[in-house]
Amino acid sequence: RSELMEDLVKYIATGIVSLSVGLLIRYLEPKSKIVWWLPHNFFFELKKESIVLQTNSVTVQNLGRKPAESIEIVHKTKPDFFQLSPLIPYEEEVTSSGEHVIRVNTLGPKEFFTLQLLSYKTVPVLLNIRSKDGSAKFIEFQLQRIFPKWFQILSVVFLLVGIGFTAYWIIKAVVFLSRSIGIV
Repeated sequence: RSELMEDLVKYIATGIVSLSVGLLIRYLEPKSKIVWWLPHNFFFELKKESIVLQTNSVTVQNLGRKPAESIEIVHKTKPDFFQLSPLIPYEEEVTSSGEHVIRVNTLGPKEFFTLQLLSYKTVPVLLNIRSKDGSAKFIEFQLQRIFPKWFQILSVVFLLVGIGFTAYWIIKAVVFLSRSIGIV
């Protein structure tokens, strides 16, 4: 009877390990991950010409390890003027409900582009940014000073030393507690 129980435990453990490894492999497989942010938005009020100009930009980046395909930027109506920077091939279309779609066929891992907009009569209303793999995620954006390479390397060294020091003391605490309660 105990032999049957041991075999059952082995089968269950094998199933759990197999499922865990399968999920881990699925989680670690390369995928595209499109994010976007708004670097700037500015109004120019030209009093002599009695016109208001608005400039906007939207930056789209693939943070994933797999190329993103069919990236679409959808506006409620066609913006007055726009351009992509860096210059990359794109296609435009207007849907049956009047939305304007700018489509970029592919965006490699870690690549990005910025859509620059200039408006004087139509305020651009961004509806959606998506790729073949799903909707893009909006991320918060802030300019940041870039420190010298030596400072960045020193920061990483201190970070790793701190993680190692913390792991060492956690292991020491677990060993101490296990000896105190008689496990080891």
